[in-house]
Amino acid sequence: MELFNEESARMPPPHRRIRLHFFDSEGEQSLRTKWDRLAIHAEKPPIAEIPDGLIPQFSRAFMAGSMELNCVFDADNRPVSASTRIRGAGEFADKIKPEPVKFEGAARDGRTAYLLGANARHFGHFLLEAFSRAWAWDGSRHQVAIILAPPILEFARSLCAFLPGLAERMEVIERTTRFHHVTVPSSAFSISREANVEFKRMCERVAENAVPSPEAVTEQPVYLSRARLKPNSRRALLGESRLERLFESEGFRIVHPETLSIVEQIAVVNRHKWIVAPMGSACHSRLFSCQANNLLMLTSDSVHPNYVLCDLLSEGVAHYANVFWSPDLGGRVPASMKPVMLKEDRILALLKDFGLVGAGARFDKPPVDFDADMERSIETTKQRAKERTKREEERRAKQRHS
Repeated sequence: MELFNEESARMPPPHRRIRLHFFDSEGEQSLRTKWDRLAIHAEKPPIAEIPDGLIPQFSRAFMAGSMELNCVFDADNRPVSASTRIRGAGEFADKIKPEPVKFEGAARDGRTAYLLGANARHFGHFLLEAFSRAWAWDGSRHQVAIILAPPILEFARSLCAFLPGLAERMEVIERTTRFHHVTVPSSAFSISREANVEFKRMCERVAENAVPSPEAVTEQPVYLSRARLKPNSRRALLGESRLERLFESEGFRIVHPETLSIVEQIAVVNRHKWIVAPMGSACHSRLFSCQANNLLMLTSDSVHPNYVLCDLLSEGVAHYANVFWSPDLGGRVPASMKPVMLKEDRILALLKDFGLVGAGARFDKPPVDFDADMERSIETTKQRAKERTKREEERRAKQRHS
């Protein structure tokens, strides 16, 4: 993996910028083998300009692996290849049939449209899958920015407000519509595959507009906590309040990203030289940092390539620490749903090595009801997994009969 932008001369090579801690040799080799296929590109992504372009009403079929109707079609109703990467996965392009598709009763819209993405409901997905297409947005030329599926949540509009004219022109396509002209920018971030420095440049422009007079950079480390997320949130960290208390006693700043505005979140990553966070979409906010800072991500033995791509676009070193463990829940419980607990000896040793806590730092004792809370969390997770399996089976049965 190599960063090809003009700043690469003063950046450490990738093997020094992405560091693994507490992974066994087999696990580390497996991760690095996968990451070797990742790519960072310096040239701007291509743009397709489609006169009389058609955008179909969104279909959730793509969640099951079908992309045939979730893309832009040209005047002859042939799919535009750049738009088949709605979620950034290039392999979907091969599944699009080259034959024209029949569309009956399409609405007409005389505006110039810009394909932005599939949805604006989740911060991490919106940032990587939709906002990464905004790099070519031109408010003087495009009259509407299309999001395929509702809703467009406030955080998405708040983020897009720092690109002139974008926030107020975001719309959901409610029916199949043929526009006067559709601009289809290729994604500057392709899920699990590649990223483009144009994405990072755009994020830095947003940061400069959002926080024009940032506070001076501080040596105080910051912890991006997940403790105030809903109890059933994915990858819930049991006993995170104890981790917060440890950090507070050692002088950390504790931040709960979901309680902050977009401007405040951008300010945080431009203020602190050290960011500590459990694995989650809040880690992606480092893309908005205009300075070199270090990330210590608390994770399990599995690290998604998207985090690596984001960190390769950012200056500083990203440390992935395998300090989580999950109970064996049996059955078909996805890893993302399992509650996780902290291997406290590992995280303490690492924090001391980095000089982020003192030699005498330690966790306080678990509360008396900790085991009971863990059992309740496990039972809740099993029930949610069972309900999810039932919904999936019902959806498949419905597809078979349709």
